[in-house]
Amino acid sequence: MKKYFYLGRLAILMAAVVFGSYFCQEEEIIVPEIIEIRLDDHTREAGLEIFQMTFGVAVSDINNDGHDDLVVGNHGELPSLFLRQGPQFKDFSDTLPERIIMDRHGVTAVDLENDGDKDLVFAGGGADGVGIGSENRLYKNLKSETGSLVFEDISEEVGIAYQPWRTRHFLPLPGPDGSLVDLYMVCLARDDCPDLYFSNQSVGSIQLKVNESPGLNQGFNSEGRDIFFDYDRDGDQDFLIISRSKPQFYEQVNNQYQRKDGIFPSLASVFCLACGDLN
Repeated sequence: MKKYFYLGRLAILMAAVVFGSYFCQEEEIIVPEIIEIRLDDHTREAGLEIFQMTFGVAVSDINNDGHDDLVVGNHGELPSLFLRQGPQFKDFSDTLPERIIMDRHGVTAVDLENDGDKDLVFAGGGADGVGIGSENRLYKNLKSETGSLVFEDISEEVGIAYQPWRTRHFLPLPGPDGSLVDLYMVCLARDDCPDLYFSNQSVGSIQLKVNESPGLNQGFNSEGRDIFFDYDRDGDQDFLIISRSKPQFYEQVNNQYQRKDGIFPSLASVFCLACGDLN
């Protein structure tokens, strides 16, 4: 009887060892192949080896050929327009109106009247904060109307100049119904020169009207690095002010912006920020 008892215990022990070793095998670690990535400098080959100080650049398809082009503000110099042609960018700066030196800052390429053409909005600075300032400029793209890349200066007609302001950038964002793009003009602080929200009311021609109702026409002392993004995924564009002090967050509720503290408690002074769905 003892013999069979010990044989039974031995069989159970051996079975435990076999099954245990099967289930406790270390998972095979697959090491991904390491691919070397090199980034070579092709600035000269692309036709962009130009040494010039600038506050802003816009990347967009300006001539509707399916390739991204470059619009460069060139601070204190004439602005530049580089169109992508094959592997290179060609200088078409002469197509821009007003070939005069101005204190230009950010540049925005945006289709303001849904005609398929990217219009250009240049932010005019304040002459180092001590001068009378440079006017903002709006150049309407006439490609769809003329068949050629031609721009028309409609800054005064639209009423977007605002010369005394120290404008840093025009931030585009969808209008309330999403059919047109509004513009928010952000500026460095100057007495009686607040940031301004422009509602896009274009019908047949570009029409921008200052709108007080969103609640953003304040003096935020902006460097032009602020961003609109949908923080809470409710379909509305919320607003984050990036400045030399602690960032300020404004949530859009019923087409109005309300300050909301405590959203980014760990952020102090921020120079630049990008948002996107990383996970």
